[in-house]
Amino acid sequence: MQAYPLTSLATVLLAVLMIFTVLQVARARRKSGIAPPAMTGDPLLERALRAQMNTLEGVAIFLPLLWLLAIWWTDQIAAICGLLWCVLRLWYALAYVKAARQRILPFALSFTLINLSVIGVLAGIIRHWF
Repeated sequence: MQAYPLTSLATVLLAVLMIFTVLQVARARRKSGIAPPAMTGDPLLERALRAQMNTLEGVAIFLPLLWLLAIWWTDQIAAICGLLWCVLRLWYALAYVKAARQRILPFALSFTLINLSVIGVLAGIIRHWF
């Protein structure tokens, strides 16, 4: 069995990122006084919820790509991509909660990294065939 310690670490960082977004929502709920299950009524809460859900949606796409990069390329390449994606999505979450317009650049960069990861995985698979 091949070990992927760096990709494993990047996966843990993804989990920590998700925990951070959960805590952002909890802080926004406390600040606004809006208890679950309510999801609207305060712009800060709404932005925190959107940042959390958008990040969760991104993790669902990126996590399999991260591991496929580790398998088809190297643990180091996957880990670098994972770390970069975590940094971009942290920037995204912080920016979105502050002001929705500020999320555009980190979103675009993290989405570009997802697309490059798809290309990288496909290239790794094709490289294996030839």
